[in-house]
Amino acid sequence: MKVSCQLNSTNRCKKTKQGGVAMKSFAVVLRIIILLVMLPLVGCAPTAMIQNGTASLGTQPLDINVRPHESLGVKVTPNLLAGDVTVLEGPLPDEVLGEEYPGRIRWNGWGVDPQTGREYLVQFVRSGMYRTGEYMYAIIIDGNRKEISPRMRIISLGSMGNYASTLSGKTFKIEKSMFLADKEYRAKAVLENGTEIGERHEILDFATQVKSWNLYSIPEGQIYSPMGEDDVKRIIRINPSYGLGERIIAKGHITISHPVYMVASVALSVIEAMNAPTEGWDYSSTLPTREVMAAIIAYTNQPRLALIKKLNIELKKKV
Repeated sequence: MKVSCQLNSTNRCKKTKQGGVAMKSFAVVLRIIILLVMLPLVGCAPTAMIQNGTASLGTQPLDINVRPHESLGVKVTPNLLAGDVTVLEGPLPDEVLGEEYPGRIRWNGWGVDPQTGREYLVQFVRSGMYRTGEYMYAIIIDGNRKEISPRMRIISLGSMGNYASTLSGKTFKIEKSMFLADKEYRAKAVLENGTEIGERHEILDFATQVKSWNLYSIPEGQIYSPMGEDDVKRIIRINPSYGLGERIIAKGHITISHPVYMVASVALSVIEAMNAPTEGWDYSSTLPTREVMAAIIAYTNQPRLALIKKLNIELKKKV
């Protein structure tokens, strides 16, 4: 018996058995009604649509913004569903943590291959820590490895698409309206500033792992997320102003143990322990207090401190 769960604005989980025809029909109708009610509420959300081209998503406009609830998972694309993606390994500069959010695992990016001129959606998923102390990211390029040359360059994008970062630590502003509307401007911004992928280590089974995560429907589409129903409730408690329960509909629940989840879940524990204020996480707002800033610094440094402790233990054994 499969059980689906919808989190509502009161953080209560409504469960329905999929066996009975009447109950199943009721659940479907209920979801449709909820989505129809939600549409006017999310219609005023800012969008950033690329109108003229990505090889992977065809001619459909692509929203490059990453809203807080979208950052909890990987965007579902046709290429990802087909397993036709390239996943590489690399770092991002700590400047991207200026848009940190409890439970966040994803940043968007863009790629251009100078040999073909093709463009690609890129998703960066924080997945661990290098021995150098840099955060490790799985770089999901929405294209087949055979069609991508080592000369391809990539950048990460700010959550609202108004700045970009390279893998080597350079952060620079972009003219958002030009980036969205002008393919030549995008290509120039990426090829002149971006990082060449070269022969980076490829994570062969990452896309398969991602598709085993929980699937959530959101107003902007669907995401695969390692966050479970209880995690979403914790995020709602930390910052109820986002109304995540009204935005996310769970489709099946899986217990997940994965390095991506381990990194993201540290945030929830630290923020809850500090009893930080529950407002001000929005990317367009400022931090309300230094306590919130301290909480962000504390949990983003947790993996570093754990790594240093581990390395010190290893060094002590060798002495």
